[in-house]
Amino acid sequence: MGATKLKPRGKPFEKGNTKGFKKGNAGGPGRQKRETEKTYLIAMRDNIPLDAWIKIVARAKKDAMAGDARARDWISKYLVGDDPITIIELYEELEQVKAINARVEKLVVERQRQHQRDQQPESVNGQTGTDGPYTA
Repeated sequence: MGATKLKPRGKPFEKGNTKGFKKGNAGGPGRQKRETEKTYLIAMRDNIPLDAWIKIVARAKKDAMAGDARARDWISKYLVGDDPITIIELYEELEQVKAINARVEKLVVERQRQHQRDQQPESVNGQTGTDGPYTA
């Protein structure tokens, strides 16, 4: 029985290919539906106790520290995600937070001053309470 040669599926982004996959090729089933993915994640969570997960993470850390690229990738995916923020984006966000913090601090000081003014008794001619000229 001879091996049958399969026709290439085509590369959707190869030079000159403007139509995607070659005609007649569906291109695969695609990613799982969110609900299916969620069901699998819940099943995995329910079947791996915390102490086992801690051991798995510790082993991945040990392997990553020993130079295992797959272990580093796995840990990185959990720590920074698939689309990590760049240093420039992080710096810009930090500057925005600093600016917001400065505005909040300024508002707090203004509110505290207003509160202190509101707590003082009303004055007549710049004098307060019974110390004024109308005391007996």
